[in-house]
Amino acid sequence: MHQLAELAAAMATLEIDGGNLKRAKRYVKLAQILPNDNTVAQLRWISRECSWTFDPRLLETPLSFEAQTKHFMLGEKMCAAVLSCQQWLDDEPFSANPASLGCFIATEHLQDFALGKEFAVSGVRANPTNAGLRNNLAFAEAMTGELISARRNLELGRALATSNTDNVILSATEGCILFKEGKPVEGRQKYLAAVRLASDARNLDLALRAIVHAVHEQMTTAPGEAVVVLAKTCEILLRTKGLSTDLKSIIQRWTKPTPLVGRIVAPENIESIKPWVDELFAPLAKFSLFR
Repeated sequence: MHQLAELAAAMATLEIDGGNLKRAKRYVKLAQILPNDNTVAQLRWISRECSWTFDPRLLETPLSFEAQTKHFMLGEKMCAAVLSCQQWLDDEPFSANPASLGCFIATEHLQDFALGKEFAVSGVRANPTNAGLRNNLAFAEAMTGELISARRNLELGRALATSNTDNVILSATEGCILFKEGKPVEGRQKYLAAVRLASDARNLDLALRAIVHAVHEQMTTAPGEAVVVLAKTCEILLRTKGLSTDLKSIIQRWTKPTPLVGRIVAPENIESIKPWVDELFAPLAKFSLFR
């Protein structure tokens, strides 16, 4: 019976791809009869793609950790999401997906970099040639001050990179590492390269995340007047209609002005930073939301 439910979910997906939503709904109903964890994950995806109501009772299906993770993320319950993701990783220790998503939730949403590193280490252990996981580990290590190891994993990631996405995230992570190494000028250029690569590929999510992280790192070293300018610039992003809740949450979390007391301020002034800020945001003109 579980196999029939999986088949029905697969058929529903094919019907959606073919534009026959009425027939797809029939298959969705069949798929909800004795589903297994794979079926629940598929039904969760279908409900999001088609804006159909998802029955939360399906999350009670044994081992449906992937669907639970994504359901909690959609509801902005990130602590619950990361717990479900850990269960998903425990259930599928050789899959890159739970390790990658768990690291994303831990670092981007919870800013728990030690936990993010744990997810990344598990992922790299099982998938040592995955460039994305190497990047995740490098970023988590950079944020926990392990710069030598972060550099090593960054270079391994570069050697394994096969896609534009890989190149974007690796360039952004190198920008982060350079800032941590006390090289803000070089760091800015790496972030700028990441934003341009993402924008050329019309990947708004990656472009905005690169901008947000660039602003965050600049805020940690910039003089007080520049921090105010950067914060106000990011407020414009939050007022943009059409951004996902996920992106808005990341923007808010990462662009809060850092405390001025106790910061190590680089010997720069606002005039040296303004041209870079303009360049950083300029590629967004390629997206309809910002025209």
